[in-house]
Amino acid sequence: MKLKKILIVDDSRTARMMIIQSLMDQGLDRSLFIEAENGLAAVDIIKREFFDLIITDLLMPKMDGNTFIRKARLFPQNKETPIIILTSLGKEGVDKDILKETGIYLLQKPLSEDELGKLLGEIYEP
Repeated sequence: MKLKKILIVDDSRTARMMIIQSLMDQGLDRSLFIEAENGLAAVDIIKREFFDLIITDLLMPKMDGNTFIRKARLFPQNKETPIIILTSLGKEGVDKDILKETGIYLLQKPLSEDELGKLLGEIYEP
C-alpha cells in the first residue's frame, strides 16, 4: 500500500502523533503527513491540496469533524478521498447523512492498530 499524502485532523497533538505512528507501523512510513488542529485549519489546507487519505476526529474547537467533512467534499480534488472518522463517540456522534456517503469509514478511539490495518486493507486492497 503506497499512500502519498495523508491529512490528520485532531485537536490533540498527542493523538495526531499516535495516529501517524500507527500509520507508519502499517507500512506508510514513506507517506507525507500533514496535520491540522481543527476542521477550520484543515479546510484551509484542503482548498489547495489533494490527499490520498483524511483521518479526522469529531470533537474539535473552531470547526467540528462533521462540518469539516461536509466542507471537504465540496472541493473537487478531495471529493472522492477516503475519510476515516476516528472518534470516541461512535456512530451516534456522526451526522447521519455523512455516514450514507461512500468513502466514509468509522473507527473507535482509542485507535487499534489491528483495526486500522484491517480498514486500510479494505479501502485500498479490496
